[in-house]
Amino acid sequence: MSGRGRRWPYGERRVAEQRVFAAFDEVFAEEEPIPSHLIEVAKELYVWRDVDVEILDLLLDSAHDDLALVRAESLQRFMAFGNDERGIQFDCQETADGFSIEGTVTPAGGHTVRVQRAGHSDLEMRTDSFGWFRIEQVQPGSVSATIELSGGGSVRTPWFRLE
Repeated sequence: MSGRGRRWPYGERRVAEQRVFAAFDEVFAEEEPIPSHLIEVAKELYVWRDVDVEILDLLLDSAHDDLALVRAESLQRFMAFGNDERGIQFDCQETADGFSIEGTVTPAGGHTVRVQRAGHSDLEMRTDSFGWFRIEQVQPGSVSATIELSGGGSVRTPWFRLE
């Protein structure tokens, strides 16, 4: 029987609606704190509001290479991001005061590399003529690197975790 042919007495329908609304009120009345990792992700998404910056593709991440984990004597991670024209590749080494990120930008030149961490000040350094840079005291958590190219324009890595 279709819904059109069925008649609901006003009182029964009203009681059913009130039960549904009461159930919703019960669910939404419970105030649970927002998990800290969700707050961090929301802040990172807000930081990524510059849509004019080109996002580089992840080309290699040694954290997903089983052989790299077997060979490694210390916690070191190699990552490479790029596209057809530009790229950045670096090692992440855990240190006593966070992580150091050391690598190169291609094409070589005097670019500015800026490492961003939600809730922390940006860290930046100018590359040398070969594209080499080193940034220290990068705190663990979600990280992104932006490269301001010497010829104009910017590229950025997707967010990744340092832990």
